[in-house]
Amino acid sequence: MFNRGKSIKGSINQQKKGFFLKEEISDFLINLGQKRTDLQIDVSQVVEKLKFPTRTVEELEKGNVSFVQYPLNYFFSRQYAYLVGAEFPNHFNMQSFKKRGH
Repeated sequence: MFNRGKSIKGSINQQKKGFFLKEEISDFLINLGQKRTDLQIDVSQVVEKLKFPTRTVEELEKGNVSFVQYPLNYFFSRQYAYLVGAEFPNHFNMQSFKKRGH
């Protein structure tokens, strides 16, 4: 019985960790858009270089983690970071980009 409560607590902590990681990823994506602007790179240049649809770039820059299907959202985010010269955080693993149930 005691172990059961502990596993529920662990599950809640895991959910909190996932929530804050999603917020961190969202902030990172928004900052990528700001970095692109600071570097005076136009959205059309990103579209041309990365072959992403314009809407994908726009959603990414809004911090929308689920802007495109998993795992493409992970790879798109990594490529975008590389394009603008941002270091992609090591703790942003592929699973971090997976949509969680509500």
